[in-house]
Amino acid sequence: MQEFELWYLIPILFVVMVILMFGGFRRFTSGMMTNARCLNIAQSYERIAIRELAEKCEMPEDKVIDAIEWGRSKGMPITIEDGEFVRLGDPATWQRGKQTVVYMVICPHCSHKNIQGTSECDNCGASL
Repeated sequence: MQEFELWYLIPILFVVMVILMFGGFRRFTSGMMTNARCLNIAQSYERIAIRELAEKCEMPEDKVIDAIEWGRSKGMPITIEDGEFVRLGDPATWQRGKQTVVYMVICPHCSHKNIQGTSECDNCGASL
């Protein structure tokens, strides 16, 4: 019987490590894209209940809250008040045009920032 040698395991361990690293990176970027997708939906409302937003995003409420907190940490003018997602600022000024408010929509495919209202990503052309 031939004796088992440890160096045979090195290529196998390397392949397993690469697979685990790639899978972890995909999960990380997938989370960012999910957050961006949820915030894109939320930004179309001035105010919306977290429960209703969770249904529209097809996500659990706690993940929607995490996405909103993620957006706030990135400097987005949004908050949660009384169980509702709220865009901050004076809505009257948005409607009358006294103040220019530009919201950026993050592409779920390439993470490029596009101006809200754009139907396709300026960078990759994907549908927003």
